[in-house]
Amino acid sequence: MARAVLRKVLITFCRLVPRNKRIWIFGSRDGQHYDENSKALFEYVNERALTIRPIWLTHNKGIYNNIKEKGYEVYYTNSFYGCIYSLIAGVVVISVSLEDVNKRFSYGARAIQLWHGTPLRDNDISYIGEDYDVVILAAEEFLTTQKMSEKRNFNYVLSGYPGNDNLFSTHKTERIERLRLYYQFDKMVLYAPTHRERLFPDGKKVWMLEFDMFSSYGFNFEQLEGVMRRTSSLFVLKLHPVQKISDKNLLDRINRSKFVHLVDSRDPLLDVYDYLPHTDVLVTDYSSVYFNFLLLNRPIIFAAFDYESQSMIRSMRFPYEEVTPGPKAKNWPELCKWFDIIIQGRDDWVKWRQIVNQRFNAYRDGGSCERVYDQIRKLTGFD
Repeated sequence: MARAVLRKVLITFCRLVPRNKRIWIFGSRDGQHYDENSKALFEYVNERALTIRPIWLTHNKGIYNNIKEKGYEVYYTNSFYGCIYSLIAGVVVISVSLEDVNKRFSYGARAIQLWHGTPLRDNDISYIGEDYDVVILAAEEFLTTQKMSEKRNFNYVLSGYPGNDNLFSTHKTERIERLRLYYQFDKMVLYAPTHRERLFPDGKKVWMLEFDMFSSYGFNFEQLEGVMRRTSSLFVLKLHPVQKISDKNLLDRINRSKFVHLVDSRDPLLDVYDYLPHTDVLVTDYSSVYFNFLLLNRPIIFAAFDYESQSMIRSMRFPYEEVTPGPKAKNWPELCKWFDIIIQGRDDWVKWRQIVNQRFNAYRDGGSCERVYDQIRKLTGFD
C-alpha cells in the first residue's frame, strides 16, 4: 500500500518537473544492450542533429566504456546524472520497454517506442503496461488491419525502423572483418532463429531457454561442415538472447570448426545489423529479422522445423506460406540440400521477395532515422 502511494507521488512529481525538449534519453533491452533501432537512432542524432543532446543510459560497464570511447554521452542508469537527466529530458527512446532507460524518472517525457521488428507471430505490446507517445512501424498494414495492440490506442507512425538504415550502408564492421580474417570465407550464411515457447496444461506459456533444434531434426555436423567447405562459406549461428546451447560436445565442435561460428549472444554489444549487410543467405523460422533482410533482396531459407507445435502455441498473424518467400526446410538434411543449391547461384524467389518486401517495408531506402528524428522534433514542438 505504502509503495503504491509513493509510486503515485513520484509519478506526479516527475510530471510536474519542466522538461527540456533538447535532451533525449536512449536505451535498449533493459539497459543491458547497445543495439538495433535505439543504437541506430542514437548514433544518427549524435552525428547529425547538433541541436539535440542525446544521452545513452545503461547498467552495463562494457556498454558504458564503448560509448565513452566513441565520444558520446553516457551514464549508468541509476547514477546521479542518470536520474537527473531522466527527470528533465523531454524525450525517451526505447526498443522494448521503459525499463530500457530509467523508468522511475521518465514519467512526463515523450516516450518513443521503436520496438524491434515487424512481428510475424501474434503479439500485443499492451502487455508491457506502458503508454507511448509514438510507436514506430515499418509496414502499412499495422496501421489498419494488424494492430500492435488491441487494448491501447497508440499513436502509430509509419517511418521504417532506424536499424534498417544499416542495410543501405557499405560500412564494414570490425566484428565482420575479424570473422573474415579468421575463417577466410567467400559467402556467409546467417542462421537467426527466434525464441520458442512451451505450453503447459494450465495454459501458461514459458520461453524455452535451451535451443534444441538439432538431434530431433537430423542434424549432422559433418554434413553441415561439408556443404560449407564445398562452397567456401561460413555458417554463422546467432541465437535469440534468451536461448543457449548446453550440449558441450556440440559447443566443442563448433569452437574447433573453421566453417561454423557461434555468435556470443551474451555480448551486450552484439547487434544483428553488424551481420545482416554482409549475409549472403539468411536462414530463419518465425523471426521478424527476415522482414528487414528483404530490403536486400537476397536468398532466405525458412527452417521452421517445429512449425506445427509452435503455431499451436502462438498463432501467426499471416498465412505462413504466403509471406515467406523462399524454400522451406523441414529438417537439417533438407536445409543442407538447399545450401548447396542456393549458395551456388540458384535463386527462384527474387520476384516473390520483392512482392513481400513492398508489403512489409513501406520505405525501402536508408532514410528511416531521418523520418523518426523529424517525427520526434514535430512531436516536441521544434517544427
